[in-house]
Amino acid sequence: MKDKKSKIKNYLKDFPESDEIAQKLIDRCLFIRFLEDRIERNKLKNLLENRDVKGFLDLFDYYNDCLNGDLFEEGDIPTNINKQILVELNEIFGKHYKYKDNQIALVPYQFDKIPILLISHIYENLLKRKKRNSEGIVFTPENVVDYTIDEVFKSEFLKNKIENNNIRVLDPSCGSGIFLAKFFKRMVKEKKIGSQDIHKKSDLLQKSIYGIDINPTALRIAAFSLYLEIFDGLPPEIIKKEVIEKYEAGGEHFMFPGLKEKHLFNWNNVPGVDSEKLLKFLNNNLKIEWAENADIKKSDDGKSITINKDSNSLIIKLIGEKNKTILEINGVGSPEYILKEENGELNTYKENNLINRNSLFEDNIFKDEKFDLILGNPPWSYKEFSEDEKRKIKEKWPDVSNYDSSQCFLFKIEDWMDEDNMVGMVVNLSNFTNQNALIFRKSFLEKYSLDKFLNLINIKKITFGSGSEPACVLIFNKNHGVEKNDIGFIIPDMTQFSELTEAVRQL
Repeated sequence: MKDKKSKIKNYLKDFPESDEIAQKLIDRCLFIRFLEDRIERNKLKNLLENRDVKGFLDLFDYYNDCLNGDLFEEGDIPTNINKQILVELNEIFGKHYKYKDNQIALVPYQFDKIPILLISHIYENLLKRKKRNSEGIVFTPENVVDYTIDEVFKSEFLKNKIENNNIRVLDPSCGSGIFLAKFFKRMVKEKKIGSQDIHKKSDLLQKSIYGIDINPTALRIAAFSLYLEIFDGLPPEIIKKEVIEKYEAGGEHFMFPGLKEKHLFNWNNVPGVDSEKLLKFLNNNLKIEWAENADIKKSDDGKSITINKDSNSLIIKLIGEKNKTILEINGVGSPEYILKEENGELNTYKENNLINRNSLFEDNIFKDEKFDLILGNPPWSYKEFSEDEKRKIKEKWPDVSNYDSSQCFLFKIEDWMDEDNMVGMVVNLSNFTNQNALIFRKSFLEKYSLDKFLNLINIKKITFGSGSEPACVLIFNKNHGVEKNDIGFIIPDMTQFSELTEAVRQL
């Protein structure tokens, strides 16, 4: 796959975002093959075989309109891409997979038989090692994710939350979404939601699952994985009847919920070139149909936009201290929207479940919101903190040693916690063994009530790999109300951990 991406990038060398475009083409083909193999369609395979560039790009628009307006970003793939790109993609996603030595597989890949999390694994394998090392990215093996989720599911607090349909789960550095996808799958099973109840699964996903990551590509993969979990186990005829056929007939049909943070309009360009984007959002998302062809004006101080038509009025106000905008319709306030300054421009975004921002240093992400469970594997020993970020670390978390990124995350998550909230985090073991981290450890144990500590040092071979830095799994909360006599401290060998997670069967 890396070889194919490299070749595709070479055909895109005249485009400044060649790496990102190549990754998007692979991601989308993988997603569509997962879907089309389930419903026994061959549109993608035929278009790739015929090298039909226009039809290929139109297929992205087709599924975007059919399944969800933010499934694929509109207009982000150049229309004049080289046909040879489709030749390369055809050798992976066409009717027959072609091996590196040009031998053709006698049996084509059946993507409907491949685990959904393959999407995450492919993304991980394509990420450059230099980028992984500099950003402290450590991908979490499925058996470690499974163990962490099994442990947090022992909490009666969480079980009651799930049963009462009011649980909220956050991964503050979610990457390609393996913790979120696995936990969502487990919730669906625990709640005994049938494979055909796609509306129930969709509602549960939108109400319960949240993630933040600085990498937009990783978030896109996380969204794909979560979307496909909704269709997991669904009979092909249901997808055809309830989604494809109803869409093609122009009727109401099932669509995936919007998960990704969505750009709405550029504040500086309204009134102006972004007026149409604003009116489209009001009409399509907020169902404000009267706004079409309305009069748009901006105040002299540039802090509000007014939309008027007949007896209807709408005003959008800047709230500078919150970095947000608020919408008022006929005098009644509605949800706030995120405002971000980017390259000297003010852009307005709709905040959804998956947020593309820096969760450590941007304080307005899910501000004043609490989550019942926080899961994840934050970056280990991130090496590219700026001097300003180092200053902020010293100010906000003075007990962090050597600017260790995972220690920062362990303190940052307190912003989203109440007393009973559970946490299951995978971090580098050195946080709890290095002499330099003594002050961090003292502060951590004063701040949190540690329930279980799983030391993975003896099982690197079946978890993170023999050459990796040792890791540990932490299960904890903030509830110091009940005095604890002991902490579950476990150092399993490979046999014990395999029994715990069925790792031997998975390998």
